[in-house]
Amino acid sequence: MYRKKKDSLLLSVIFNFTTLLAIALCITFYIKKNYVYNVTPSIQKGLYKIYKAENIKKGDIVTFTIPEALKKFMVDRNYVSSKVDGLIKRIGAVEGDTITLTDELRINGEFIKKLPIYDTQGRVLPKMQGEYTLKKGEYFMLGDNPLSFDSCYIGIISEDKILHKAVLIFSVEEKNETISYNL
Repeated sequence: MYRKKKDSLLLSVIFNFTTLLAIALCITFYIKKNYVYNVTPSIQKGLYKIYKAENIKKGDIVTFTIPEALKKFMVDRNYVSSKVDGLIKRIGAVEGDTITLTDELRINGEFIKKLPIYDTQGRVLPKMQGEYTLKKGEYFMLGDNPLSFDSCYIGIISEDKILHKAVLIFSVEEKNETISYNL
């Protein structure tokens, strides 16, 4: 009798553990497939719900892939982890917009930001120069932070590199430790 109870208890523990593990894996898979967490100050830190990338317009937040050479550069400088496969930025300019890069960024003649020469570690930043009008399927990505490593340094992003639209649903402001929900 004692052995039957012990076996039954063991089977129950194994069943419950396996069930919890399966639930945890399903939740993890669902979150990885439907959400992205931004940890950099480029745009607001927080959890973003991702959607199909369609009807992309200026101001949208999107995720996109980056070329391997650029990823290597960013990893070498500790801008991103080697586990990062893409970036999240705001669309700053679209087809027909004119980008002017000198020591500052202008979009359609409007001043956007001064471009730093050095990163926060004192290393020279690579920087595009000149004027360019975006063609169909080309996007200029911007971070909300003026020090963002964005299209001023990484170049124009083609539509085929854009993975998802993203909408902020949860953020934590570090200065005030404020929690915000956009549900």
